[in-house]
Amino acid sequence: MPKLDTALATPAAPASRADRRRTRRVAISQPISARPRHCLSAHFEELRATINVSIGGLYFRTWRSSYRKGMDLIITCLPSSPNGGLALEYLARVARVERHSDYRFGVAVELLAPLGAVPFIPRPRPSHS
Repeated sequence: MPKLDTALATPAAPASRADRRRTRRVAISQPISARPRHCLSAHFEELRATINVSIGGLYFRTWRSSYRKGMDLIITCLPSSPNGGLALEYLARVARVERHSDYRFGVAVELLAPLGAVPFIPRPRPSHS
């Protein structure tokens, strides 16, 4: 079993934290791409689906332990159409990282500023003939 570095994340927040939120969260599974804005230590890009979203932020779960509170990200909200479309990019900042009992991490992200829309064409999936 992998050993977790307890300095990386805080335990999952109690339910009372929801009372302090400024905006309402909606449970939406939106496909996103997350990558660091500055790749000083390691560059990565991962595709995830959100657990919930609000006007100013989003929350997703990941196996990656690279996220840190205060880390600047580029978040791309991907179109759900299999044919592609416009993807919306945002400058974002990690607001909170939670460690879950299943060894995954919950990442709360604050959306700071829209960066614009970019064309998104999905890569063809390999055929298994």
